[in-house]
Amino acid sequence: AAFNRAHEVTAEFDELKGIHNELEVARSQQQSLLPIEKTFAKYQAVEQKLSGLIEIQDLLSRWYAHFAYQLWSQQAGLKQTEIKQLQSAVNQTQAEHSQQQIVVDDYYQRYQQLGGASIENLKHQLEEQQQLLSVLRQNVRDYQQLCRSLELSVDVNHQQLAENQQLTGERLKQLEARLEELEAARDLLTQHTLNAEDESKSLQRQISEVLAAPGSNIPADFLRFQQALADELQLTPEQIPYIGQCVEVQDKDWQGAIERAIGSHRLRLIVNARDIRKALDWVNQRDNRLHVRLMNAADYQQYKQPLTDGFCHKLTFKAGEHKQLVENFLASIDRHCVASAEILRDTAFGLTRQGLMSGKRGLFEKQDQRSLNQGWMTGFDNRNRLNELRLQGEKAKQQARDYRQQFETLKAEQKLLSQQQLSLQQLKTLEFSELDVSGAESNLNTLKLRLKELQDPSSDAAKAEQLWEAAKAELHELQNKINAQTVKLQLAQQMLNDANKKALQVKQRINTALTQMQIDLVADSYVIPEYQQLDMLADLERDAMRDSQHKIVTQTGKRNTLEGQLVRYMMKALEKDTGALSEAGSDLEDVPAYLHRLNQLTREDLPNKLDRFLLYLNQSSDQGVTQLLTRIDNEVSIIEERIEELNATLKRVDFQAGRYLQLIPQKVNHDSLQTLIRARKDLRSAELQDDQGESHYRALMVLIQLLREAVDRKRTRPAQALLDPRYRLQFSVAVIERETGVVLETRTGSKGGSGGEKEIIASFILTASLSYALCPKNRTSPLFGSVILDEAFSKSSQAVAARIISALREFGLHPLFVTPNKEMRLLREHTSSAVLVHRRHQQSRALSLSWQDIDRHLTKREASQQKNNEISG
Repeated sequence: AAFNRAHEVTAEFDELKGIHNELEVARSQQQSLLPIEKTFAKYQAVEQKLSGLIEIQDLLSRWYAHFAYQLWSQQAGLKQTEIKQLQSAVNQTQAEHSQQQIVVDDYYQRYQQLGGASIENLKHQLEEQQQLLSVLRQNVRDYQQLCRSLELSVDVNHQQLAENQQLTGERLKQLEARLEELEAARDLLTQHTLNAEDESKSLQRQISEVLAAPGSNIPADFLRFQQALADELQLTPEQIPYIGQCVEVQDKDWQGAIERAIGSHRLRLIVNARDIRKALDWVNQRDNRLHVRLMNAADYQQYKQPLTDGFCHKLTFKAGEHKQLVENFLASIDRHCVASAEILRDTAFGLTRQGLMSGKRGLFEKQDQRSLNQGWMTGFDNRNRLNELRLQGEKAKQQARDYRQQFETLKAEQKLLSQQQLSLQQLKTLEFSELDVSGAESNLNTLKLRLKELQDPSSDAAKAEQLWEAAKAELHELQNKINAQTVKLQLAQQMLNDANKKALQVKQRINTALTQMQIDLVADSYVIPEYQQLDMLADLERDAMRDSQHKIVTQTGKRNTLEGQLVRYMMKALEKDTGALSEAGSDLEDVPAYLHRLNQLTREDLPNKLDRFLLYLNQSSDQGVTQLLTRIDNEVSIIEERIEELNATLKRVDFQAGRYLQLIPQKVNHDSLQTLIRARKDLRSAELQDDQGESHYRALMVLIQLLREAVDRKRTRPAQALLDPRYRLQFSVAVIERETGVVLETRTGSKGGSGGEKEIIASFILTASLSYALCPKNRTSPLFGSVILDEAFSKSSQAVAARIISALREFGLHPLFVTPNKEMRLLREHTSSAVLVHRRHQQSRALSLSWQDIDRHLTKREASQQKNNEISG
């Protein structure tokens, strides 16, 4: 029954689990919507702040213009007051200046009347004479320095100057002649230097071109022509090779001579017969800028035997379709290679290692326009030409450097001589009056003496001059004062104009006057400018605009971030709620739908589901699990009570003389039961937690899982210990002395004691078990107490059998004994009748007789047997 009820409880919990899943779905939906609510609140706050920042930015320019107009107007007023004060001061000073000018004029007229004109004239002449003396002294120093450089006498007089000028004329002629020579040499060196540098640059270009074509020693111009012809014929350059590209000289000692022997044929292009017509037409109709040489491959197909001692044996021919053709052609111009000119004299068409060649008898030639190791064009790579060009390039560079150095040396000499020429020309045209320092000094002394006489302090003219100079000094101070005041007045006037102009400009920016609320709005974020910051207004406004823009950008970024978060949260919420939000989008305008759904969940769906969940949770916990476990505990208690009843019966029957048995129940501490106890404890603790039943549900789920496992494995010992009350207890047997009540021994199993003791204990326990199993509830004796004992007391003594039978009667049982005839006497005292079973042959008979009938039959049988014995005796 407990297992069945446990199965029902787990089934009921499945329904609770479904309700919980619905609640969890609703909670999950709510949790997915809570970030939207929180983020949307932040978004609205950011949006509101952004709107305020934008409004402030829109007002900022007019706000600064408002205060700028006030400050510029304030400055204009201050400058107007300052101008009035400065103008009054200028007028007063000018009046003083006019009065002082009259005093100065009066003193000047008196000074002139007393000889002041002569003094002023002498002072002017004295200044001019001093300046002239300084010039003459500098001329003397320059003249003496020039004479030293020209190794001439430095004495300053008429005669020495004339001698120096005469020597200067002679040197000047020599110097001019040398300069003409240097000019001609410079022109020549310039040409040589430019030519050498051009040659060096040309060789460097050729080296670059050769490096770009590593497979040939052919000059770059001819390679370009080869490429152009190949493009025209729609071929590759390798299909129209030069003869020089097809051979390579093995013996480098002979290469220069063989190169001369092959000669211009090295630059002859080999053209196949199918392309020769087109090639000739193309070459003919254009200016090729080269000596073009072509060969028709069809004309040299016939084999030609080379000379046995010719240079052809010193060649390596490039493999390919033109190899045999080249061998045939070179065999036709082959020459005998001889060791000396002596042998060459008697050899027609011979060739020496040094490049001397013979023709028909008596004809010899050697082409020494260039060195024998230059101009090589044969070979399968460009090493020869590259080495040659590099040597030529280094030589050209060195020659260019030499020419450049000579040019710079000549240029320096020419510059030095030109400077000497100029100095000589200056010396030649020099007049002695330009060096007459003594005459100038004499005139200066004369003028000083005359001025000293006129400026005698005791004279009336000197006194008048002093009064005039003092009046002029005071007039000069007044003029300086007027100038300073005028500058201040002009500056103030300019500042007034600027203030009025700027006030007008900023006023034009205020197209609509600001309200006090707008002024205060901007003033909350930015400091109102003061008069001391008038010149910084543009910077302040620019900084404020930059700061405002930065704040707007920052807030816009936050708004965009929050908007992106809202979109992501809405998409996640759509994944959680595909019902109420199935038609909602994930745009910003869809947020109210999500907030409405959150409000609906918070106020309606979740409370209803939570109430239903808590109701089912309490019912499942109280009416299901708790009742089930309580019922099992009650049944265990009932078993313990019935054991006490059995013990009362056992106490009335002697187990042994003066002793009786007692069953001692003990709680079973199985691991599964301990786990169940802990789970029940956790469940009671969870019921007290205020978390909307979640802890209660989780604790109940653990307990339900234990019950589910027990139901699924009902035949296992852990499951039985969990749900079967019979397995909640285990028993031991105690032997108690009747008189003292002392426990003599306790047995928990079959170990120890004799076989008879074990048998009687087993018989007593079996009797108690039968009474327990057959006795209904609320009764003290079995309703049906007949039991059959097969082979009863076959090994027991009469005393033991009597105690067992007494126990059976005490437990309310009616025993039926099945035993052989030999045990009849043992049972006769405890039974009223017997069923006799007799088998004869193939038939068996059963007859129920009382012990009295059996005795009469036995007596009758014994009497009949005695009578027969008497008759036979």
